This record gives sequence, C-alpha cells and structure tokens, in this order.
Amino acid sequence: MKPDLTTDDNWRDNAIKSAWEFVNVLWTPTEKNLYHGYDINGAFVNTPDINHSSEKYNSWWQPGKQNQGMPYNWGGICTVGEFEKAILDGKYAGNVPDTRDNMTSYECAGVDCSGLVTVCWGIQKKQSTKTLLSMADKLDSTDYLRPGDILLLPGSHVIIFVEFADDAKSSALIIEATRSDSKVLSRVVQLTEYINKGYAGYCYKNSV
Repeated sequence: MKPDLTTDDNWRDNAIKSAWEFVNVLWTPTEKNLYHGYDINGAFVNTPDINHSSEKYNSWWQPGKQNQGMPYNWGGICTVGEFEKAILDGKYAGNVPDTRDNMTSYECAGVDCSGLVTVCWGIQKKQSTKTLLSMADKLDSTDYLRPGDILLLPGSHVIIFVEFADDAKSSALIIEATRSDSKVLSRVVQLTEYINKGYAGYCYKNSV
C-alpha cells in the first residue's frame, strides 16, 4: 500500500520519541544485575556485562558505571521507566541467549526487537515478529517508509525506521534491538541489504 500523507503525524512523533528513549537511557547497574546461569524457573541467563566475554554477542555494560542504552533481553518487554525500576530492584540487566530456542527469563529486564516495537507502537500486549503482521500493512516500496514504520522479516527480526539518510532513499537511520549488539541502538543501514534478505516495509494500521 501507499500511505496517506495527509494524516496526523502525532502518533509517529510519539513512536520515534519513545524509540530514542530506549537508545539514550542512562543507568548504573551493580553486581546484582549480572548473572550467568539458570534462573529460578530454569531459563538460562547471560547478561551482556563486560565481565563475561562472548564471540556471539557484544559484552558491554559495566557494573558501578553509568551505561547508555537498554540491554537486549530475549523475549523481553518493558518501558524505560519499568527498566529503571527493575535495575534498582536487582533484576538481571538483559539476557542474550546462545540459541533462539532459549526460554524467556522473567527475572531479566530489557527488550528484544519485537518488544521494542510493541512499546513504541503503543500496543498493550507483547507481539512477536510474526504476530506484528496482523497489526501492520505492507508498503508497496521502502520509498514509502515514514518515521515509526518498520522493516520486518517475519519470524526473524524487526527494525524501526527513523528517516532516510540520503536523497536517493537508499540508506536509512534505524533503531533496533539485536542479539549480536545486545542492546538498543541507532545506526545507518543500506536498505538494499535488508530487501535482499527478504525484509519489507510495514506501517502500523492505526498510523494511517
């Protein structure tokens, strides 16, 4: 579909503002917030703290120091405020499993890719990269992407589109939560790289 460009942009402004809050949140963890092992429910936890090196993901946050960006948490969802409270309460800061078959740990705080989109889109119930399809309309071209829309590969990954990074609309500024980076961050990407992998642009049905 081609979106109606005459609609109110307030929803999109709020979605992008929320996404940047995940990128920019500042927090200071303690040793209580790191953990590597099985939680009380049997889910294996790997927090992406700098004390635990891994070839599969970025180990970055440091206890006792101010860190920026919400950590990745497999299957996780929370607002920035909920994350800040969870850290103070001693919850584990993020969870980056070695495999996609890992159980979700409810002893951890942070978001995964679809959890990030769920919060930024203002959806009450946690969505997955598959269930987001029922709440979104596919765009005819990535040229039609607008702030707050997503690049989605169902069953794999989802990315929030912020804006085009060039006049040709070949590159874009995006915000995402990835296992490999183990946090929510922004970066500029080449859109063709994602299109070639099967990603497509989608807009939230309530946004147009």
